[in-house]
Amino acid sequence: MKVVLFTNEYAHKKLPPTGGLGTFYKRLAEGLTQQGLEVHVLLISKKSTSFTSDGIPFKVVKSYAKLFPFKEFMRSLGNRLGRSQSTKRFLIAERKYWSKVLNQYVQKHRIDLVESFAYDGYTAFYASPAPLILRFHGSRKFWHYKLHHQQNPSYFDMEQMALENCNSLVANSLYTKSVLNELYQINATALIYNGIDTSFFKPKIEVKPISKSIFYFGTLSASKGLLELTRIVNRIHQTHPDASLHLIGRGRAYFENEIKQNLSPSLLKQTTYLGAQALVDLPALISQAGVVILPSRGETFGYTIVEAMSLEKTTVIPNIPVAQELIDHQENGYIFTSEEHCVKIINELFSKPELLRDIGKAARLKVEAEFSIEQMIQNSIKLYKTILHD
Repeated sequence: MKVVLFTNEYAHKKLPPTGGLGTFYKRLAEGLTQQGLEVHVLLISKKSTSFTSDGIPFKVVKSYAKLFPFKEFMRSLGNRLGRSQSTKRFLIAERKYWSKVLNQYVQKHRIDLVESFAYDGYTAFYASPAPLILRFHGSRKFWHYKLHHQQNPSYFDMEQMALENCNSLVANSLYTKSVLNELYQINATALIYNGIDTSFFKPKIEVKPISKSIFYFGTLSASKGLLELTRIVNRIHQTHPDASLHLIGRGRAYFENEIKQNLSPSLLKQTTYLGAQALVDLPALISQAGVVILPSRGETFGYTIVEAMSLEKTTVIPNIPVAQELIDHQENGYIFTSEEHCVKIINELFSKPELLRDIGKAARLKVEAEFSIEQMIQNSIKLYKTILHD
């Protein structure tokens, strides 16, 4: 079976830094390859290139805006002049272009099946004999209505078209199934939880945790709850003056302009920002954590949450809709309902190191039982076979 993954993110040293989507595609591609499938990656990025890595061929195509800078200029100018249709015209042309590129790739390499993502609706005009699977990791419409980030409605139209245009739509949590139904009036055809490589994300027993350390990893932004985190840690620092904060992820400007300005001077001295780190280095870095707080305002799944749990870290998250699918409160992690509640949880954990250890071990057991990469790969292959044999 030949599968092409069409994406704009992929975690690889030859490619730009990525977030959770890029990590997902890396795991999916490698897992499918290990099961004997022939996997290709067709990627949208800043520069065009081609290479093969671990038996997987990559074709990287320069983004539409970089290929056609004048069109991008006219789109941008139209927006500044209040001509909302300029963006929609640009998006339609861009997506028709990607449909052509994808179709040519499918035919040239005799691809059996295409898998892609829903965000921005890149496959709105997809037209090829190979069936298309979209896996819903989130969308602009999700950010607009659920996280209250103002987005251009033209993107919503592209996402709607893409979701209606695929052969199978995969939700990565029960919560995303409800989101698809509520925002797009579409039912997911399958539920497959994102998978974690528990052999990669495993505790580094040789790494000693930093006492009373609070770790966050992921993109640094308001939507990830970083301002809430600064308020929480400021209060914890009042009770535990030796507590420290450690941040890992993209967003140096946000760290300099927002986070630093909101930390108390004494806590700032005990704050470390490591910037974006390679995926291969994350297990050792997170193994240093005393506790992990991931205060995102909304997630469709929450890769970093499960990664931290897989590393036997006691992980504390807000009561977002997907939270109870991932964590059983006080059994294998903690779900807080307010900043005050989070502070209370951390203060108690810092006073009971044996509880930190026990909760962390239970967290890994939860991941092994429900969120392993092996389960995700097997369920994905089963779906592929069903689609191809229908």
